[in-house]
Amino acid sequence: MSITDDVDMRYDATMNGVNCIAIVDSGASHAFISTDNACELRLPFTRTPPVVVELADGSTITSTATVTCRLNVGGIIVEETAFVVPLNTTQVLPTIIIGRSWLRRLNPAVD
Repeated sequence: MSITDDVDMRYDATMNGVNCIAIVDSGASHAFISTDNACELRLPFTRTPPVVVELADGSTITSTATVTCRLNVGGIIVEETAFVVPLNTTQVLPTIIIGRSWLRRLNPAVD
């Protein structure tokens, strides 16, 4: 598993075979992807009832869709469903935030 940032737990990954960054965030309840990244990857949206998401700074945003992708983080391959959220991203590669739902499911050893 290749870590790209010692502070934020950013890992090289792929979503549906496309290079991306996976950010492991133990403070996030689920997986999240920006609307722009989901569109860039041409992931089909599944409409959902509105879900209010609280960000780390206490502000809130609303998700009204999810996407499902094949996520490979360090050879661990799962089908991941992520809430689509209107986030401004400055990453060069598409980015997915994976949270406690992913951690609970896989229970990875983090060194």
